[in-house]
Amino acid sequence: MKQPNFRLYPALLLIGLCLAPAARAQNATWNGVTSNFNTAGNWSPNTAVPVGTASFGGAGLPSLTFSANANIGGFTFNPSAQAYTFDITSVAAGPIFTGAGIVNNSSNAPTFNVGNGGGVAASSGLTFTNAATAGNAVITNTNGGVTGFRNSTNRARPATPPSSMAAEAPPPSTSGTSSTR
Repeated sequence: MKQPNFRLYPALLLIGLCLAPAARAQNATWNGVTSNFNTAGNWSPNTAVPVGTASFGGAGLPSLTFSANANIGGFTFNPSAQAYTFDITSVAAGPIFTGAGIVNNSSNAPTFNVGNGGGVAASSGLTFTNAATAGNAVITNTNGGVTGFRNSTNRARPATPPSSMAAEAPPPSTSGTSSTR
């Protein structure tokens, strides 16, 4: 009786691993019936809150809040997107952009109100990392809120940065714009 060739099994296993599809970031489209960004039922597909790209169009509530931090590649506003407003009230509950950041294809600039309940935050409630940009978003830091630009993130510098952003050393801008009030 012939013995099985066990040397072939590792090679077959390696081939199988190479052919396996790569894991993808979850992308989803906002159709929010409540304002909570972190509720899976507000997204299509409603299996999970997106971690890849969150797309926004003409459907769903236009005012969003956060109940937890959301690590996400970016927000894309489609040409039909309404005027969206994102209220961030704590450093423990806000978006952390790790990919493209904000891409706006609509005529409405998204608005981000970043607060911290009156105390100056030690960390940012709205964060852009790596190559993420703020696009043409209108960002307002109030009540101790902080917007952070970290690593190689590019953003346009406002003429006078608000005091909540002055502590961070932003890199020189090469793309995108951001407005602060």
